[in-house]
Amino acid sequence: MEQALRFESHAFGRPYHAARVRIPARTRDTELHTHADFHEFMGVLSGRGEHLLTRGVDDLVAGNVVLVRPHDRTRSAARRRTDSSSSTSPSPARPGEASST
Repeated sequence: MEQALRFESHAFGRPYHAARVRIPARTRDTELHTHADFHEFMGVLSGRGEHLLTRGVDDLVAGNVVLVRPHDRTRSAARRRTDSSSSTSPSPARPGEASST
């Protein structure tokens, strides 16, 4: 089942949230989800992976920066032989930007 993540579930009253996320090789993909009310900037710090977005799959390598919009369906995965490490920074969408499409 697809999850719709909400900003307040991650920011806990703060104006933004930042996290470093490591996806080890040979692990399960992250869950397919949407962002109900925030943008996410993801910078790939090391490794290689794949990022599924609404429009298709993109290869990820260290140095890539990805913007995920509030209505995008998204999931990430490390490549089989390589860990992937990224830094994410969700920021709330302005009123009217969040969409259920």
